[in-house]
Amino acid sequence: MYGLDPAIGVSFIEGRELIQIAVGRHQVRFAFDKNVTISVEQKYEYRFKGELATSEPERMDAAAAY
Repeated sequence: MYGLDPAIGVSFIEGRELIQIAVGRHQVRFAFDKNVTISVEQKYEYRFKGELATSEPERMDAAAAY
């Protein structure tokens, strides 16, 4: 895993309540209270009912086909 650069400030989420995690085909979005949202667009893998699924953000144009 790559992690975050230590120079990136994330103090804006201190004290925020995580209210939603949304998983899309090429993005994961974390929604907090006070209208704070973080979107992650990176290749990731997850398992659903034992089946492996992989996002491919380098092929964002393919999302329009679904």
